[in-house]
Parts: sequence; structure tokens; C-alpha cells
Amino acid sequence: MNVLRKTIPLLAIMTLATSCTEEYITREYITEEQTIIEGSQVITCFYDVFPKDWKYENAADGRKYLYAEFENKDITNKVLDKGAVIASVLYTYNVETGMQSWNNLPYVFPFFTKDDSVVGENIRFEYEHQRITFIIEDLDAVMPEDMVNPITFKVNIIVDK
Repeated sequence: MNVLRKTIPLLAIMTLATSCTEEYITREYITEEQTIIEGSQVITCFYDVFPKDWKYENAADGRKYLYAEFENKDITNKVLDKGAVIASVLYTYNVETGMQSWNNLPYVFPFFTKDDSVVGENIRFEYEHQRITFIIEDLDAVMPEDMVNPITFKVNIIVDK
């Protein structure tokens, strides 16, 4: 019982000491040069990627992956230097009711195959000057499943004015 009395306050102090606050994060990790200036612009783009848009590629280590690449003139050098690009994928988690949610990338996405089985695959994105690429990698390092349905992506580009 005596040990319990000492343990509970110690755990409470440790929890308070290790939790992050906005003030801590701001002071430690964001320098004055990196802070987002009030009035930054957020540009939102939607991409409906159809099965015909995906291409197969082999990685240097032999893994196969799918990718779909698009031009985006809003991804400028200014965005690359001082902005940010955030992407998410629209996932229908209940087909019967149509319930959907946006899931930030990278995301392990359950794909429906042509025979209606479900396979988990990693989906992520990369971006460079005026270009964005969505990538699907098989979790067991074999071949990603062929796409049978379109996939919708949302991309937010934050530009510091």
C-alpha cells in the first residue's frame, strides 16, 4: 500500500512532465523563419485517379509498385522552400451506408480485388516542382492489386504569402 501511495503521484508527475503543449512545440521546433505568417494561402486540389491512370514500376530492390503522376502548377519553388503539401485519401468504410472519411497519407488502405477479397496496401505520395505522385505498395512486397475502382485524393498546398 505504501508503494502504491508513492507510485501514483510519481506517475502523475511523469505524465505532466512528458506531455507536449503548444507553447513547448512552438518554442522548441519552430524557428522564427519557419513560422506560418498570418494570411498564408491554402490551395486544395482533388484528384480522381481511375484504374487506367495507374502505371506499374519496379523499385531498385525489385519490389513492384503502382504510381499515378499529375502536373500541379501550384507546387512552386516557394512551396518547396517554405510551404507544405499534405495529402489524404477518401475511404468508404461502410459501402451500405456510404460512410466515408479522409485519411492522411501515408495510409494502409484496404483494397477490394476483382474477386471481392480485401488486401491491405500502403498508399503514399511524393511531390516535386509542379508535380505530385501517388504511390501504392503491396504490404507483402509482391505485386500491388490491380485497381478496380477510382480513388479520390485531396491535396492541400500551403503557401506562405
